[in-house]
Amino acid sequence: ALPLCRAMLAAAQDRPAEACDLMRPVYPRLVELGGSHAQQEVLMLFYWRAARAAGLADDVKIALGQVAGRFPGIWQSRSVFANA
Repeated sequence: ALPLCRAMLAAAQDRPAEACDLMRPVYPRLVELGGSHAQQEVLMLFYWRAARAAGLADDVKIALGQVAGRFPGIWQSRSVFANA
């Protein structure tokens, strides 16, 4: 959980690339933190937004791929992801 806290701090300080660097290694293991699907979705959305802000296309794909696998059909209906 500590890398996630550090990533959120980096993003809040306008360092989205650093936030992605911190999130990338732990991102595949988010489900191990527990929490509801909504809480997990918030963390996935956080990673996606940081990746978009940093212009990291590979990280955007990683985030969207994880989301599509975990929540099929749910994000495709959201207009914010239409051009991701």
